[in-house]
Amino acid sequence: GKSIYLDKKEIHLALLMPYYLIRNDTMFNDFENTSKISSIYYNSSEAALSFHIGVILALDSLRKKGKNIVLHTFDTNKDTVKTHKLVDSKILDKMDIIIGPLYARNFNILCKKYGNDKEKIIINPLSNITKSVEEYKSVYHISPRVQDQSLLIKNRITNKYKNKRVILLYQSKNKENALYIKSLFRKENRNIKLFEIQYSHVDSLRNIFSPFQLVIIPSSNKAFVSKLLASIGIMDSTSIVFGLDAWKRYDNLDIDNLMELDVHLPISNGFSNNRAHDKEFLRLFEKKYNTNQAKYTHIAYNIVMHFCSDFKTFQFKRVAGGGKVNIRAPLFHYKDYELVPVK
Repeated sequence: GKSIYLDKKEIHLALLMPYYLIRNDTMFNDFENTSKISSIYYNSSEAALSFHIGVILALDSLRKKGKNIVLHTFDTNKDTVKTHKLVDSKILDKMDIIIGPLYARNFNILCKKYGNDKEKIIINPLSNITKSVEEYKSVYHISPRVQDQSLLIKNRITNKYKNKRVILLYQSKNKENALYIKSLFRKENRNIKLFEIQYSHVDSLRNIFSPFQLVIIPSSNKAFVSKLLASIGIMDSTSIVFGLDAWKRYDNLDIDNLMELDVHLPISNGFSNNRAHDKEFLRLFEKKYNTNQAKYTHIAYNIVMHFCSDFKTFQFKRVAGGGKVNIRAPLFHYKDYELVPVK
């Protein structure tokens, strides 16, 4: 529905991020010389900084439209003690919207105090761990849950690939996800074969693969995923692989392999050159920073735009008795060295 803050004269927005400021006193020197950025900041701050920049871009844009949004930033590091202190200090009492902390443990500390505060919107921006959504009514979870991603994958396969072979590869700890996906296919009377993978090298996979198949890998274990994709990539058979939103953040996957396997991912924050909103974001970014957008800049921009303006990029549904999860994650695939929306 409509944001409860659109009519407010002044919105107080708190950003709780692992800036690691102590080690980073050069950090906010306005970046006059952008070529130096990467050398001055401490690596662990990268997530916070790229996110921060996205928030600033959105606020600039909204302030030009007459919105009065006051930004408060707090450095939480990965530190639970710091987070406890911040929460106990009552400084967050007057905030309308709180984004972060990024790490699940710190986020849960915040939720214990404010998670059911009807006057607040609490946003879990990146973490895939959804525990906090299940019991706290004011929490909005941006990364779609594996169940919701699975449903989107199932819909694509049953609509587009009528009689093709479908297999699912999983590690024992993902068995529950695997069985859930199997049940989704069974409802559609589609056959799907499940294989538990212990060793992801080629020889143990050969006897599973036919000349053509659709392969679902519902895992967000980076090492498992990259080994498996490499092995599938060197086999003679043709596969179309379906994975999870989290893969988009893995920097160790080979892009040629991702294109070769036509890897499809449901993505909650995909970037499309054909969308006016995304083009505007890129224009603002390049104008201000003369460089390519960083890791979390786009999602931060979209979160602020979603909650502080009429623009809606996510679609939330309430978890029984708890908070809200984003269920909008259109499928993208790798093509010409980019992730683009599937047609």
